Amino acid sequence: MESMPIWAKHAHKSLETVSGTVSSKVEEKPRKFRYVCYDCKTHGHKWMQDIVLRGLPNKSFLSDAAVQARAFPKRCKKCRSRQKRWTNAANVFVKLDLLRMNEGYQHLRFVTFTRKEWNLFIPLDELSNKEFLREEHKRKCVRSFRNWRDRNSWWQGREAMGQYWPECTEKAVWDGYGFEGIELHFHTHCILVSKYLDNRPKGLWHLDQNGKPMITEDSKFYKEWGGIVDVRSVKDYQVKYQHKGETRKGCGRRACMNYLVKYITKADGWKSAKIGKW
Repeated sequence: MESMPIWAKHAHKSLETVSGTVSSKVEEKPRKFRYVCYDCKTHGHKWMQDIVLRGLPNKSFLSDAAVQARAFPKRCKKCRSRQKRWTNAANVFVKLDLLRMNEGYQHLRFVTFTRKEWNLFIPLDELSNKEFLREEHKRKCVRSFRNWRDRNSWWQGREAMGQYWPECTEKAVWDGYGFEGIELHFHTHCILVSKYLDNRPKGLWHLDQNGKPMITEDSKFYKEWGGIVDVRSVKDYQVKYQHKGETRKGCGRRACMNYLVKYITKADGWKSAKIGKW
């Protein structure tokens, strides 16, 4: 049998119903593959899919190649684009996970970088130039992030390799009288293969005047970066972690895939890029 395409290899992991609006002319039925809507063409029969996915013997008069060609859906343009993004993200994630195993690290690291200088306020009278200011701000922040990675000896000692992608969110700024403008918040998300990374304070504990414990020294990571750094381990699906005393789930392989799918082919100069040589 010919080599199976990567989307077919991942299909058995995602045999789930894809929700969507059902046309009045089409009988409602479950879709067994990701990124398949009711505009996509007729699927192959289940016995064809079983031959490809489960390795059952082909007892039909069709060749193995013909069965494989007919077994899977012919996606519409929209679903084909979404499925391609997932395939690209899966390729990157598999490479990173193999790199992690080759380097002998237990987990991938999910890291978010940001700093005060990456916040930009755009007043009301300049909102017409928002897109231009946003692009200029992005270039400045990306350059700052690259320079720090190239010049900081502590970071170079981490020997980090991985994928990062920029993001810029915006929120409205209000005063007591009305709308003042918007604030752009730039940050970068990373999935890294690296030596141990931690942002926990390493200083000595002591009590303040109210009897509450205090930390006298920031972590090495925070001091070297000079901004906010969020570091978590990518372990498995739906990993529990603590955030400000709240238990959340995420930062597993599924969370990484969701981020990679969202950003790996993001348009208009906001595509992801590599960190290190891998």
